[in-house]
Amino acid sequence: MISLQTLWPLFYKEWINLEAQAVIVSSTYPTKEEAIKAGELAVKKKLTACAQISSPITSIYRWDGDLHCEEEYILTMKTTKKKEADLCSFIKKTHPYKVAEIISQPISSISPEYLSWIRESTQN
Repeated sequence: MISLQTLWPLFYKEWINLEAQAVIVSSTYPTKEEAIKAGELAVKKKLTACAQISSPITSIYRWDGDLHCEEEYILTMKTTKKKEADLCSFIKKTHPYKVAEIISQPISSISPEYLSWIRESTQN
């Protein structure tokens, strides 16, 4: 039988690993105001350390069988791997689109100081 003492180091190591990783989560919004509102709320809720909104971009896509060409804004947020699922759920629940673009990418290289700031900014 495996004891808790045997398993604890494994759980602890995984928890530390989640805190030590940072990710970038992005989504597109139809207006700058909606992107700002989502970014501000995510920062206030400590789901992300920061939110950046791009200049308008042009998106070309097919929806309900029709071709669309629309102006959108990219909301980019940095958070920890531990907060990633909560941030993605927040976007999905609050997004104005029926199907929100939610893309998460691991950060393969990051300065220790910046990672520390992300961790501090997203701790409850």
